[in-house]
Amino acid sequence: MALASCAEPTHDGGSPTEAPESGLDRTAEAQHALTASLAPVKGRQRFRRLLPIDKNLACEDYNADPPYDRSKGPDAEAGRQQLEIIAAHARESDWPEQTPDGFKRIVFANLEAGEETELELPSDEITALWDTAQELGINRPSSGGESGASPSPGLSTQGLSNGTDSRVNKAISTTYPLADADLHRIGQVVGVGGCTGTLVGRRLVLTAAHCLLFNSLTAATVTYAGRRSGATTPFGVVSTSAYWYDSQYVSNNCHQSYTASNRETCGKWDWALLLLPDNAWASSPNGTPGWSGYYVPGSTAMTGNSYARNDGYPGCGYGWSPSGCAANTLYGETVGRGSYNFRGPDPGDSNAFTIFNTGNDVGPGHSGGPIWSRAYPDSTGMWTLGIVTTEFCGLCTTTENSGLPSTDIAYPTMVRRITPWLGGFITNNRASYP
Repeated sequence: MALASCAEPTHDGGSPTEAPESGLDRTAEAQHALTASLAPVKGRQRFRRLLPIDKNLACEDYNADPPYDRSKGPDAEAGRQQLEIIAAHARESDWPEQTPDGFKRIVFANLEAGEETELELPSDEITALWDTAQELGINRPSSGGESGASPSPGLSTQGLSNGTDSRVNKAISTTYPLADADLHRIGQVVGVGGCTGTLVGRRLVLTAAHCLLFNSLTAATVTYAGRRSGATTPFGVVSTSAYWYDSQYVSNNCHQSYTASNRETCGKWDWALLLLPDNAWASSPNGTPGWSGYYVPGSTAMTGNSYARNDGYPGCGYGWSPSGCAANTLYGETVGRGSYNFRGPDPGDSNAFTIFNTGNDVGPGHSGGPIWSRAYPDSTGMWTLGIVTTEFCGLCTTTENSGLPSTDIAYPTMVRRITPWLGGFITNNRASYP
């Protein structure tokens, strides 16, 4: 299958007629003040491996989006050798082989230092930060910009199962101006193929783990282009300094095999958080793009209302690409969709449900992009409720052709939910990297 383009975009700041407002809360100083009362949870850490980095690794050689089975070939063997190195370093530590109850292990890949460390974090302390985030307003969306177009009443189910792709082209235009406070917080992530990511802090981008991890476990340069619109990158192109992901994603071999047989398992841990450099927006011709709020969605609220919206950067050339697909361009719906089947409890996340499905129209390239709302939990701005991980079906035309139950056809998009632990983890890093 063809991939979303991974070509390096031009640094075309352009001269937009409507530049976003700066927003007083968008400065590092304002964020320092907001999180000053927080003591970041450090946990303990151990060396994991020296990180092999190939900045010329061609993302066009890989399909970023599940389902995939890349367990054969020289790249897979290289990945298994890296796993042996990781295991050897683990045996040298005094950590028990299994993660103790009440803790989670997270990998921190430092692209600048060229090494990975593994963090063991107490789950209750991280989860408590979610409550603190709400008390202090740390999880709220940044100010500035204009309100985006109000959503139309949506169908409770959709997907491509009704034969209609409801995505529209949202290139920067009079209809979708740069100042749209929702859309300039979404951007294109280029790592393993082309994906989508959402700013959830001045320096933090939420995306999917499968967008970053090659089956060889070799790292590549990962870039983020906020509100990319074709060849135009109004906030520049930023190279990621580091990223975090759940160690269980790799220990369960999801980087090499992520298919229908294990997607429920891999989906639990298919999230990643990118760290941008402190000066990420120093050369941006339009200032800091601002960021989305993040919120733990309730299953009752989501299944009872059409809150789920999505925008992303689809690849062109698929049977379910948007009609007239324009490469490296944001596409999304103008309505909210229904949600279905909250499931996948994680013991390290207080047994919270980690995944659910929605009726949004997506395709390859939307991975890592936000499931978001401007109506829930309130209407003060864009709220990220989860991230796109994979699809149950592409065209989803009929039960006979897809072999899926009707509910999976109606709700084909699988989502990694924002949970209390993940909300707390984002907050923890907002304090450390304001």
